[in-house]
Amino acid sequence: MTPTQASENLSSKFAQIFRTINAFLMKKFSFILLIFVSISCSQKSKYHKFSGETMGTYYAITYQGEEPKKVKSEVENLLLDFNNSLSTYIPSSLISRLNDSDRGIDLPNNDPFFEPVLKRAIELEQVTNGKLNTAILPLLTYWRDNSTRIDSAKSKELQTLVSNSKFDINVKKGGKFISKSATEAKLDFSSLAKGYGIDVIGQYFEKLGVVNYLVDIGGEARGLGKSNSGEAWKLAINKPIEGSRLTEMELVVQLDGKSIATSGSYRQFYEKDGKKIAHIMDPITGYSTTSDLLSASVIAEDCMTADGLATALMVSSLEEAKIFLSENKYKACLIYDADGDLKLEKYFANGFEELVLHSK
Repeated sequence: MTPTQASENLSSKFAQIFRTINAFLMKKFSFILLIFVSISCSQKSKYHKFSGETMGTYYAITYQGEEPKKVKSEVENLLLDFNNSLSTYIPSSLISRLNDSDRGIDLPNNDPFFEPVLKRAIELEQVTNGKLNTAILPLLTYWRDNSTRIDSAKSKELQTLVSNSKFDINVKKGGKFISKSATEAKLDFSSLAKGYGIDVIGQYFEKLGVVNYLVDIGGEARGLGKSNSGEAWKLAINKPIEGSRLTEMELVVQLDGKSIATSGSYRQFYEKDGKKIAHIMDPITGYSTTSDLLSASVIAEDCMTADGLATALMVSSLEEAKIFLSENKYKACLIYDADGDLKLEKYFANGFEELVLHSK
């Protein structure tokens, strides 16, 4: 073997050794990379759940993402700010201070909640021909305090205050002012608050880039994307019978990028002259309403709208509710007891039945 041949042979052996080492390193790197990607995907695809109390009821949230401890803390801070703006049960809240004022108060620059809900309340009052009216608090308070001795003249007097038009938001130098045209005028956003709270939390998740979540506050909910089973989110509607347990379900529906709210007259009522009167006040007549309707569920793009419309339907008679739904194409389910024999009947409107997975 010549020196040249020996040199070429040695170079070939070194090249082979280098290729072997390189192949080994590449396989090892690929394996490490595969593990890293697998761990990252596993963390990203993990679903988390947490719950708590808000607005006098529960909240329960399931979402796909990371850092559940941080997310829960931020959601609870968001709900705290929300209630400090809109809850009539907090004396220092924005809405309580407005109700207690003579002619209005300043709208804080850092309050993002009050103005959107007042604007939507005004719109829904028009859409429902007055059946949804968040300025009904003076009348509600009077009836709750005097349920056995109602003065019709006083009730009629208070009814003149029941209009969202009594309130306005005016731009002024340095900010905005919430004005009211009568000192006795007062707002109560309870017919919209749970739904709007769900919308606010949903917006929070979407800003985080979360595409799969379910937000449930007291049985009202918004579901976006898929559950951890890969299917659309499911929500149960309670059996609307007095004395029924919270776990007794009448319907199970699926949500996919939609919101649902249910209003009912079967859990809260008072008795007058031996007759049970529903807790829902009709802002048009000024009296608590009685109806064959036991519950109304509405599906809409946003939960505040679904919440408000469900309340408006419960203020209506069954026939009025059917007419409204024929003119306004919201998916809805009305559950009623036509004969008073506790044999429940259902009326599905505008394709609601297509979302029903289970029905008794």
